[in-house]
Amino acid sequence: MTNVLAVLGGILLIGSVAHWVFTAIPSRRLARPDSSPSSRRHDTEGATEAMRSGDSVIGRSMGRTSMALSSTVELNKTDPKLVRFRANPTAALLLAWLIATFASPDFARARTLDRTFGEDGKITSDLTSNLDAAFQPDGRIEAAGLAAAKRGGFGVARYNANGTRGTTFRQDGRMTTDFTWNKHAAMGSRGTVSTPTPIPVKTSPLDEFTPTADRGWFSWAQNSRAHPRHYDVFASKTSGTKIKINARGTEGAGGGIDGNLLVYYQYKGRRAGDVLKFNFRTRQRSRFPNRVNTRYDEFHPTISGKWLLFTRYIDKTRTTKVFLYNTATRALRSLGADSGRSRYVYSGQVNGDYAAWARVSPAGLDVFRYHIPTRSNVRIPRPVFAQYEPVVSSGGTMYFIRSGQACGDLVELVRYPVGGPASVLYDFPDGVDSGFMYADERSDGSLHLFYPERDCLRERWNIYKVVDSYVLDVSKDGTGTGTVASDQTGISCGDDCSETYHGGVNVTLTATPDTGSEFKGWSDPTCGTDLSCAVIIDADESMTATFDVAS
Repeated sequence: MTNVLAVLGGILLIGSVAHWVFTAIPSRRLARPDSSPSSRRHDTEGATEAMRSGDSVIGRSMGRTSMALSSTVELNKTDPKLVRFRANPTAALLLAWLIATFASPDFARARTLDRTFGEDGKITSDLTSNLDAAFQPDGRIEAAGLAAAKRGGFGVARYNANGTRGTTFRQDGRMTTDFTWNKHAAMGSRGTVSTPTPIPVKTSPLDEFTPTADRGWFSWAQNSRAHPRHYDVFASKTSGTKIKINARGTEGAGGGIDGNLLVYYQYKGRRAGDVLKFNFRTRQRSRFPNRVNTRYDEFHPTISGKWLLFTRYIDKTRTTKVFLYNTATRALRSLGADSGRSRYVYSGQVNGDYAAWARVSPAGLDVFRYHIPTRSNVRIPRPVFAQYEPVVSSGGTMYFIRSGQACGDLVELVRYPVGGPASVLYDFPDGVDSGFMYADERSDGSLHLFYPERDCLRERWNIYKVVDSYVLDVSKDGTGTGTVASDQTGISCGDDCSETYHGGVNVTLTATPDTGSEFKGWSDPTCGTDLSCAVIIDADESMTATFDVAS
């Protein structure tokens, strides 16, 4: 049998899935959205869609809602605004967009303007383009975009619910950074701001991709100057000497690590490859049983506890299947399958009770989350044509790539927790795409997301990571005593009042007053005096619980 690299030209392991699909299926290509600020809109999941002049949709990318206005309006692409409209006589609708100046001076054709907001119903921001906004529970607005005062710089501004500048936030309600092109910022539920920063991991002149990591070990695939089309698998611990994993005379690609065990893909020439395991402690390779390795090609394995996730390619029928193998019982589950031209499925990552996988078809690229205990597949909502390269945390949070119609076109790294919504963690530079990723959860509670960056012009690969984790600090105040505990493992304050959580996690804090004391409230006014307070972890957060002596 033939290995999948020979058949697909390395697309599944070292190429961009989206780029291959769009190249192979020109009839399914979509018109590239204009990237100018006034020609993009965001749906309810925060996804970017094309926006034509004359559309009346106004929304946001980091808040919790988006809205469509029924009237047609004209847009001016040079003057970003923040605008609040009244949707009906009984409720005020808060919306933000890079919108602009409407043709009608009083905005009558869009909706009745709430002239109590800002200056005559509008705010002219000094964020010049790529404007995004988020709405806090207390009515404040966080706006993010390119800052006019700092050429090419990224800026964040805060406005109060009435449209005035939030002067308690940094420099007169404004903050600028040295980031030049990543316009996304995470707005925590308390109004804090965080922008994940890519960290170089493997950036040598060689090609490096398929990263995987666990408990200090890191593994990747790499070519050499002498043999640029030959790829070997390597591993190292911390800054130690690298170990070559695949056997002499073979090639390989990375997979997954669990403790001292690495699973990887090994093949020779055009022959079908197999899933192998490498023990870091004994430095020995070994094979899986025949239920895993057959005469067909098995590749891209990951492992978590007793579960092995991998893909099988049957060249005679052009069929791909994603399997989950129980190493304890030797039972084999099929998560998905497809066959035919321009159709296939492939494995992502197994982690705890969840597995991630993906499907490619002429209709689009989809990612799925599989819950092992209930044997249920969930397709993640896809607001664009291409979502690919999925991985998953042990809590079920999905990470994947979302892009436009070609390599390096509007590429975003997206997080999707159980129940949503989607959040864009990182905007790749133009002309840069990505490939197979890996989510590494560490003992300190942090999550390190490893991914390769592909230079679409030079066809070069390097490995980076972002850390999607934040610290929740709890303190107590007042004349009385009590404790605060979290529903997620970590905080029992008491003694343990600080914990690191993955981004997107919803942590509920519960205050319990001691005998003779009463709970007076939280520092977050939206929680008031309720004993429980929910915190969405999108940035470092601080919460204070006040207990007073009972009167």
